[in-house]
Amino acid sequence: MLDINSDTTSFRQTAGTTTIHAGAHTVLNILAGLLNYNSTGTLAAVNLSGDGVLVFDQDARPKDVTVIDKFTDESEIFDESGSIASPVIDLNNCGDLSTIHMGQDFKLTFGATS
Repeated sequence: MLDINSDTTSFRQTAGTTTIHAGAHTVLNILAGLLNYNSTGTLAAVNLSGDGVLVFDQDARPKDVTVIDKFTDESEIFDESGSIASPVIDLNNCGDLSTIHMGQDFKLTFGATS
């Protein structure tokens, strides 16, 4: 288990469990394992692939997340608490919406990925 309490420019996770408690983060590359994002610092970009799991539900405080790029149907996103005010999730070469757990009362807007 890894705990992070400060800023990162680039972080790569290939297994295990990571919990980010604080700081701003430029790019998180999650290839496998579980990442709990509890920081209220800006999260600029997430690249989620493999069977990686990204969880925002341990800390329901508002989160500033610019974009999450999801590259596999096996990867999952959890924000049942609605802590991301305006989530932008790009599905790249995948489309299984059952792996995006956003709770109730949210809006899906479809467009081309960038």
